Amino acid sequence: MRQHIDLAWLRTPEHQKWVGLALSELKPALQRIEMHELAWLDGQREDAMDSVSAPFANDDSRVLARSVVQLRRYDALLLSVSIDNLAWARRSLAALPKSPTTPIIALVNDLQSGALVDLVELGLADFVRWPVCAQEFRARLITAVCRTPRYIPLREPALGAGHIADPRPSGLHKVNPEQHTQRWSAPNPLRVSELSWPLRPYKESKQRMIDLFERQYLRAALQRSQGNISDAARIARKDRRTFWGLMRRHGISANG
Repeated sequence: MRQHIDLAWLRTPEHQKWVGLALSELKPALQRIEMHELAWLDGQREDAMDSVSAPFANDDSRVLARSVVQLRRYDALLLSVSIDNLAWARRSLAALPKSPTTPIIALVNDLQSGALVDLVELGLADFVRWPVCAQEFRARLITAVCRTPRYIPLREPALGAGHIADPRPSGLHKVNPEQHTQRWSAPNPLRVSELSWPLRPYKESKQRMIDLFERQYLRAALQRSQGNISDAARIARKDRRTFWGLMRRHGISANG
């Protein structure tokens, strides 16, 4: 078990009254758990604890998706959900990337089982109902944190001294897909160590590796074609529309 847990709490203005009472009830179970209040939803762009900016947007259902990197600083995120913000919670979870993210624990108030199943299917790690049992909350939080693999950065640096750069001159130079096959290598080969420990289900782990391969391959092909999507598609021997669809799926631009 981890010796210390950093728990972020995303403050929702409409829930201040009952959530404040719930957090007071949880205090006896918060030994070695440090709370970090995030005020991203009430117009303040700073973390109330340490003044780290969040990527705030007019569409507040994208706040979590745009803050994935900031949330990696914490072991888990506490989110309050009731009928008042259920639609927002659904949109926010659906907008999160498919790659592993900081586990989200929901503190729910007066929600039916159908809504809870929907939230879990959208990516919620776990939930507790209010009024809340402090020891149950602590157990569920620790379990969710321990089940989630620590973030391993997937470094994808630009071509450096360890790789042989594409020797073509700059400019509008047409690419022959058969050229440079032996003189060029992908910037970041796949590693079996990217599989998390403890292992996740086979299907989920397999999809993670497939997604990792696709992102690296797309970036490598675009690097080799100097951002020309048509040439990159020819290198991959894929239809241009299909290649572009993969780029859109993984959020990759022609400029890297």
